Amino acid sequence: MSELSLNMQSHEEKQLFARSFALWIALGAILMMFAGLTSAYIVKKADSGTWTNFTIPGIFYISTLVIILSSVTMFGAQRAFRKGWMAGYRNLLLATLALGALFLALQIEGWMQLKAQGIDMVEEISGAFFYVISGAHAAHILGGIVILLIMILKISRRIKKQNTEAYLTSARKLNVTLMASYWHFIGFLWVYIFLFLLYNHN
Repeated sequence: MSELSLNMQSHEEKQLFARSFALWIALGAILMMFAGLTSAYIVKKADSGTWTNFTIPGIFYISTLVIILSSVTMFGAQRAFRKGWMAGYRNLLLATLALGALFLALQIEGWMQLKAQGIDMVEEISGAFFYVISGAHAAHILGGIVILLIMILKISRRIKKQNTEAYLTSARKLNVTLMASYWHFIGFLWVYIFLFLLYNHN
């Protein structure tokens, strides 16, 4: 192998490492943000004499199941990509995208049901925390949906041109791994948030 090839390989490895490192830094920052929010929730609940107990709408249980299912379809998409089954990869990404959108729709419906209970962001501090924490998480899901859409458009163009054999490069494999890691993280972050809110809302 020539010195030029070695240098190019070394440069590519550095780029791949930089992408991975950037993602893990971002996930660490997200985790710290939600740790701070949930800690503030506990402190404020203990300190406030105006804390209002409320019933978490059942639709949030459904949205939790939906986001867990989306992790299953994402895992399937990863597996299909590694095997070179690009049509299956695209279809499973589409399923993940649909489940992510459904999750957001269910969250919005849950917020509307909370509002119908009289729990809002202005009058009820307990409600304000619930909206802020779940809303911040929904924003990260929305970011994941944008990434999914970009990846779907890219592979759809490749399939349309019937040129998928050369698609399994190291960089693209890493992109799929990073996308999936982000989605799994955000999904299981909601499971933690939901269990936390479920246990501490009263």
